[in-house]
Amino acid sequence: MTKMQRLQAEINGALQNADYPIAIVLEGRDGAGKTGAIRQATEYLPFRQYKIIHSRKPSSSAMAQWLQYWKWQLPTEKGQIFFFDRSWYSRALCQPLNGWASD
Repeated sequence: MTKMQRLQAEINGALQNADYPIAIVLEGRDGAGKTGAIRQATEYLPFRQYKIIHSRKPSSSAMAQWLQYWKWQLPTEKGQIFFFDRSWYSRALCQPLNGWASD
């Protein structure tokens, strides 16, 4: 087993044994390579352990329904990983749900 394979096995073990869900948010403008970076990051993860969220910022008229929908789509199982391709999701979803930001 190579050094990189050992490191990957160690990371996978830590993720599987985490006591909480994990959200990874990639920031960058359109065309910056966020999707490619997510693809690379998930290449060696167990496929049942992560979910990738691809979406655009909702319009103001759809905001309330959108937030209610995604509130129930966020990871709840320990060790589950969600990848978000915009930091807007962090501010709009993760921070308020975890009590890290005010309205």
